[in-house]
Amino acid sequence: VTAQYLLASLVRRVYPADSRWLAVVAVLLLQGALVFHGSMTLSPDAPLLPVALCVVLATLRIADGLESEEIGRPSNADWLWLGVWIGLAGLSKYTSVTLALSVVLVGLVRCGWRLFVQPGLWLSAGIALCLILPVLWWNWSNDWATVRFHTDYQFEDIERWSPTGFLESTAGQLLYYSPLVIIGGVAALAGLWRRRRRAIFDGAEGVLVLFVLPVLALYLLTALESRASPHWSMLGWLFLIPMLAAWLFEHWHGGRFVRWLTGISAAMSIVIYLGLLMLVLPAGQWPDYRHPARLVLGWEAAADRGRLLLSSLPDRGFTSESVLLARNWHHAGLIEWYADQPVQNLFHDLNPVNLRTGLSDRETWGVLIYPWDSETPRMENMA
Repeated sequence: VTAQYLLASLVRRVYPADSRWLAVVAVLLLQGALVFHGSMTLSPDAPLLPVALCVVLATLRIADGLESEEIGRPSNADWLWLGVWIGLAGLSKYTSVTLALSVVLVGLVRCGWRLFVQPGLWLSAGIALCLILPVLWWNWSNDWATVRFHTDYQFEDIERWSPTGFLESTAGQLLYYSPLVIIGGVAALAGLWRRRRRAIFDGAEGVLVLFVLPVLALYLLTALESRASPHWSMLGWLFLIPMLAAWLFEHWHGGRFVRWLTGISAAMSIVIYLGLLMLVLPAGQWPDYRHPARLVLGWEAAADRGRLLLSSLPDRGFTSESVLLARNWHHAGLIEWYADQPVQNLFHDLNPVNLRTGLSDRETWGVLIYPWDSETPRMENMA
């Protein structure tokens, strides 16, 4: 609800002279995207969305002040709140680093290198740094574990970049965000470029563009390597929604394409939400191991069964205690949630579970919880 209100406020801020229905359309576009619901409500993206919108609104206020000749604009309070929002975004999720980059880009466009002699900029940076200090301290104390985890996971096989991976990721984007958000958003950006070209970064729309491009560029980099999750581009499409709403108002009566695109996207959203409703209601019977949500169902029963088997294991004379084991850290996290005890995984790569519970080895023994339709367990990982 907070994110919807802030999105509507952003639309009114960027397009103050346009129809008030523009904000309503923007909120409907947000609601029509599957990725803004479901599992996102229980992920770091949930607090990141409203905080990121606050960062954009605060940056717009500061950008106006940087261009103004009035003494005292932007005020220290404006910079202070910007630092607070960036800091809170940094505590929400690591991808919020693009927000700080965008703020700097906006400042450079507005006042050039004079940005770096603005006391407020350093006030804002200092506040943001203080807020994310716990994250930085933990990483420093643990050999920058989370930084190494994300960089190793994303870029360890740089030669795997391929157009095929990009096309697969794009197909996922169309499903999770709807064709209207993806195609219409790109069309809105292209239209802005045709109208302004060299002045594309001017005005409030230009600020939005500077927040959109770093996110989508980072997503493109990971999508080409076939390792992009659909929600990683979320902030980019979120910031594009105001421009998309304005694009719809401008082109609605200009051709059938826009109306067809809107109709197809609306139909897709309705079908997807009805399908999600079927998953949580006992309206349909699914064969064993064929439920569409099988990747997230059944883990509680598996954890209970695993604990029962673990408690009944005979003493085989091992020097270590018996433990629950999982194929990888994704499965281990799900089992830990229900088993309420540490779970080790078979892979020895850098991941959160191995940092927390330690590595498995030849002395590790216990109960392995493994999906029935997965590949044969790779026991060599325990060597």
